[in-house]
Amino acid sequence: MYSNTKSPNIARRSITILLTATKGALLFILLTQGFLYSRDDTLPEMPGQLPPTGNSLSNDDSQTSDYSYDSGSRSTSASSNSSTGLPFAPGQSYILKPKDVIRISVYQEEDLAIEARIASDGSVDFPLLGAIYLANKTIQAATAYIESLLRDGYLVNPQVTLQVIGFSTKKVVVLGQVNRPGPYELSGTEEVSLVEAIGMAGGYTRLANQRKIAIKRQNRGGEESVIIVDGKALAKEQGAQPFMLQAGDVVTVPERVF
Repeated sequence: MYSNTKSPNIARRSITILLTATKGALLFILLTQGFLYSRDDTLPEMPGQLPPTGNSLSNDDSQTSDYSYDSGSRSTSASSNSSTGLPFAPGQSYILKPKDVIRISVYQEEDLAIEARIASDGSVDFPLLGAIYLANKTIQAATAYIESLLRDGYLVNPQVTLQVIGFSTKKVVVLGQVNRPGPYELSGTEEVSLVEAIGMAGGYTRLANQRKIAIKRQNRGGEESVIIVDGKALAKEQGAQPFMLQAGDVVTVPERVF
């Protein structure tokens, strides 16, 4: 009876070849991975983990800024005005107005720091000094004024800082032959001309008498006056001086008489 003695040898050789091929493949994978890591000697990034960029800012590198008028340094720095919360900071020439909210501090005199709204008569109650009148003064002039009062018998060399932390709102009223009559508020240092106010009110109606616009205005003494302005000429003439409105003005556009 014939027996096949070669079959076991062939099986063993096949297994040996298979194991050798498997070892070779594993060695190739390990060598490839080792080569990839050796290029920067860093491990692969974990999901959700950001690599360091070298440009990140530490707490000391972050930039903060403020705007104030400091009588000691007599300098200003433009900023986002983060300490006051306002979108912008007024310059030294900003004229203080009733209803503005201001912050006043005196260097090394914590008891003299106040935040107050300027009253309708233009005054603010200040420690030691009582009522002081700041309305219609620029920030710089008001700062110097407070220093002069403190220097007169209170402090040897007062250094005052004054900031505007809230603006009064200005209101103008546009009535008569416009498409959207009513009151319009202006905030901060915003100014508006007569032509611009008419535009805010939707423009003239077809019945408007543009040549005889009446502006009722109250002066500081409480007296009222009426100013007649030719709005058509203002709009058409090149280089014409704009008629600027003031807080509290009442604009009336009359109807044409056919």
